[in-house]
Amino acid sequence: MSASTPSPSRIHVGILQKMLAKEFTDSDLNLEDIAARTEGCNGADLKEISRVAALQRVKAVIQSFKSRDAGTGSSRGESEVSLGSESMYGRPLCQADFDMAIEATLSASKRQLQSACVYRSLRKIGPCHLY
Repeated sequence: MSASTPSPSRIHVGILQKMLAKEFTDSDLNLEDIAARTEGCNGADLKEISRVAALQRVKAVIQSFKSRDAGTGSSRGESEVSLGSESMYGRPLCQADFDMAIEATLSASKRQLQSACVYRSLRKIGPCHLY
């Protein structure tokens, strides 16, 4: 690699910075760690990991509303009003969201690659060079 070519990890950090520029993120979010753990991923993979992390945040916010409403005995209609009046971005994207997203996304990708290799071997298409 020449001195002018940035490392894949630096490229991933740049991609993540651009994707998350308008997101509400926690100050402990470590993009360098995320980039290192996603080595070999492309931009589409990073986008999917970011999407899954954002969904994890939404699930956590909804769960906190459900827990709060269960504790106060609120009816379903009041819960819907609460969700509408409070921002879904009340909690920033955090490292734990990305940890879960990386695990879920890369596990799914690995299963897909394994299935492709099994299919190729069963069909006698040839050796699998996906790993």
